[in-house]
Amino acid sequence: MTVAMARAQALKVLGQATAGVDPGRDAKREQRATLGVYVRGQYTEYAQQNIASHDGTLKLLAANFGHLYGAPMTDISEMDVQRWRAKLAKQPSPVAFTTVQRRFTALKACLNTALKTHKVITHHQLSGVTLKRTTAQLETADEKPPRFLTRNDEYPRLVAALNARQTRMRASGLPCMTGQYTDHLMPLVLVALHTGLRRGDLFSLEWSHINLERGQVTKVINKTRRKTIKPAVLPLRTDAVAVLKDWRAQTSGNGLVFPSPVTGKQLDSVKTAWRNLMTAADIQDFRFHDLRHTFASWLVMDGKSLFTVQKLMTHSTAEMTQVYAHLSDDHLRQAVELSG
Repeated sequence: MTVAMARAQALKVLGQATAGVDPGRDAKREQRATLGVYVRGQYTEYAQQNIASHDGTLKLLAANFGHLYGAPMTDISEMDVQRWRAKLAKQPSPVAFTTVQRRFTALKACLNTALKTHKVITHHQLSGVTLKRTTAQLETADEKPPRFLTRNDEYPRLVAALNARQTRMRASGLPCMTGQYTDHLMPLVLVALHTGLRRGDLFSLEWSHINLERGQVTKVINKTRRKTIKPAVLPLRTDAVAVLKDWRAQTSGNGLVFPSPVTGKQLDSVKTAWRNLMTAADIQDFRFHDLRHTFASWLVMDGKSLFTVQKLMTHSTAEMTQVYAHLSDDHLRQAVELSG
């Protein structure tokens, strides 16, 4: 603190004392404002109203920063973040830097909401903190190219595994739906593959967002929900329309397109079913999110421009779409070789 800052602070305290206000009032109030009390109270209500994937956000905060829930928000420091990162580094499976960054951003967003929206605190120590890659992460800073299904090998195996799963469900006598699909998994996977929608947008997709006659989806994309409420209008390819028509015939055609078969509410995970499906299809190192990468990669390999892919993927910047640029180059090179 500089001399000028100290003088300004002293004048502020004197002014409060003269007005009969306890100069330590804010400090006392902030000491009672622990992260856990705030997250479980005001922030939960805020998230439910303003964050589309609020359940995931709240679970992320609890899983990563639950050990800080007893601490006043103003006491959470950069050192706490460093200790948290060190703990993540000791996990058997390395956590990608982008994942660490996303989790830290969720914590900062929570603290910023406490500061700016609810005014529970007057400051927090993470406002100017940005994460940097660790030495180990710098050594492997080059991001892996997007993982996508090979058309002539992995994709047929995926479809075969989905069909085999449905056959087993029908033969086992387990509760399942009558019609084209035994449950939500196969249509969910196929729609993800044929639209490139993010998992959160699929989970929150409603029939009111879909116009099957026009073949389009009109939806506010979850990732941009805080910045804009303008919905994206995305065309549906014929394959996606066919899947959705069959699926709608088996459902009420109202509310969520893929509700949880257990609760009837929004899905929050398909990890177990997805893991079993990948094992059955003998597909390695492939996440549900990679269905989105497959959609984009196939578009590029079919000669679609990166600008077109950017719009269909709802990327906010062209740089985000550049990860697929090498696929276009590879296929141009193959075309030249074949022409010779």
